[in-house]
Amino acid sequence: MSFLKKRQYKEILNDRDSQNSLLEDTRPRSINKSNTIVHSKKGSGFSAGSIVRIKLNKFLTYDSTEVTPGPFLNILIGPNGTGKSAVVCAICLGLAGKTNWLGRASDPKDFIRYGADKATIEIELFNPYDESNYNVKREINKKASHWWINGRTTTQKAVEELVAGLNIQVGNLCQFLPQEKVADFARMSQQELLENTEKAVGKANLYENHQKLKGAREEARFLEQDVGKLRTELDQEKQKNARLEEDVKSFHDRKNFLQKVGVLKMKKPWLEYQVLKDQFERGKSERDKKTEALKQEKKHLLPLEKKFETLKVEKDKLEKDTREMSQKIRSKAKDLAEQSQTMNNKTEKIDEAQNDFDLKLKDEEARKKKLNDLQEQLKALELGLAQMDGTDALKIAKNIEKVNEDIRNVSVEITSVQTHGQTLYAEINAIKAEIRESDNQLCKIQDVNNRRLGTLRALHANTHEAVLWLRANKSLFKHTIHEPMIISLNVMKPEDASLVESHISFNDLRSFVCEDPEDLDLFMKEVKTKLKLNINAVRAPAQPISFFQPRYPISHYNKYGFERYMQSLFTCPDAVMSYLCLMYQVHSIPIGSDAIKQNTERIIAECSELNRFYAPNVQ
Repeated sequence: MSFLKKRQYKEILNDRDSQNSLLEDTRPRSINKSNTIVHSKKGSGFSAGSIVRIKLNKFLTYDSTEVTPGPFLNILIGPNGTGKSAVVCAICLGLAGKTNWLGRASDPKDFIRYGADKATIEIELFNPYDESNYNVKREINKKASHWWINGRTTTQKAVEELVAGLNIQVGNLCQFLPQEKVADFARMSQQELLENTEKAVGKANLYENHQKLKGAREEARFLEQDVGKLRTELDQEKQKNARLEEDVKSFHDRKNFLQKVGVLKMKKPWLEYQVLKDQFERGKSERDKKTEALKQEKKHLLPLEKKFETLKVEKDKLEKDTREMSQKIRSKAKDLAEQSQTMNNKTEKIDEAQNDFDLKLKDEEARKKKLNDLQEQLKALELGLAQMDGTDALKIAKNIEKVNEDIRNVSVEITSVQTHGQTLYAEINAIKAEIRESDNQLCKIQDVNNRRLGTLRALHANTHEAVLWLRANKSLFKHTIHEPMIISLNVMKPEDASLVESHISFNDLRSFVCEDPEDLDLFMKEVKTKLKLNINAVRAPAQPISFFQPRYPISHYNKYGFERYMQSLFTCPDAVMSYLCLMYQVHSIPIGSDAIKQNTERIIAECSELNRFYAPNVQ
């Protein structure tokens, strides 16, 4: 059985100031009246809160006894049955301890001596700051306990505060160890021993600081993990920034060029103004000179004005013809693939007709030869007929008639072959004329394509260079990669071009359209990564063009003034059209006439499915 002293000092206090500083943390502030140790108690060896006296009455084995331990009490030893456990239990219960800390009876009344009605525990604790010590008394009866401090009635809570103020911890096995709790003490881990030792002999805030330190270390581990994650994210962002650095540099270069262009554009009007001003001054000086000449020339101008009106009419007609011709060119562009196939087919027909014609010529030569042979035979027969008698002559005449019949048949066949040959020549000439016409139209279309390519070069040089590279390297790809829409889109009417361009962004107009995702990856790797060209490329949707259908036919919207869907304004490859249907809904955006302006509010109210529609100067 062992009992650790509540508060020990490693050395005896010799100096008043050092004594005051050491005892300040252990004295109960609610009871002390002075900060100075009483002179008579100096050098006693007792620490604040040390047990000076224990008096028991009717407690366990004791009928009445009083114990006066010295200042260095640490352990109680003795033979079995001498009352060691009774003293330890009295210390615990007398200082407001709980019964379960003793490992014996669970109710305080069980500690009353057998045959008695109540038990009394009186413990005197050393108080170095007053002549009198702390006297704690507890009376235990069958129903309750009563408490006194220094002879005055008090509560258990007040006793607990006094004990805590003296740093007495009867529930801490490192300070107070009953015999029954030795096994519990042995089972304590190193961490538990350290924490309970801090509570027993450390300063008041030592345990709390230790817990804060543990929490801080745990938080530091979490912070280290967060720092590791942030470093990983930082590395990833640095890599991303490195990849984007080239694009950012290109963007800044373009921005600088645009700023320079803006400055030059601002300077240009002033320079033009100076030039025009000089011209104006010169013109003004000449104006007066020519005014008189003008009056004279006006007299001669009347015939020219009539001619001008005539030329103006012709000019309007030519412009109309030009517009119609432009529309025809665009229409022909749509049929170019079909015409190319038709040319190939007709070329094959020409070859077949030529071969057939050659065979017919050979047949005709054979028939001519046969005709000559028959004519020679006829002459020979006529000559023999003249020299023969009547019977032979009749026989020869029949032979001659037969030969003449063969000659007539051959002549008919020759005429038929000649007629068929003329027909073939006419067909060949017609096909050759169509081929020449198709070649002319192809040249015109290629000229339009070249002009568009030139426009693309002026608007976006990188995309223009990528188009040239693609034309030279088409064999690298499994499927078709369509050139940018600015080249592959053919608007039927010139007046509709601005509408289409306003609906489709320029970034998509300059985008390549890939039918296969692997081709897209390879194309971007070759052009964007290796050639360092800033281009756009998109993948065509997997759905065919037939998948994209408007909710209603255009006839459903005729009453509002809509005439067609935007999809009908232009032609392009199916993959490009599927992409525009998916991204820009060109298959379901209606286009109307001027009547739309009067029906706008009605359309918005009745056609909620139309998110966008177009009319002249209205979107």
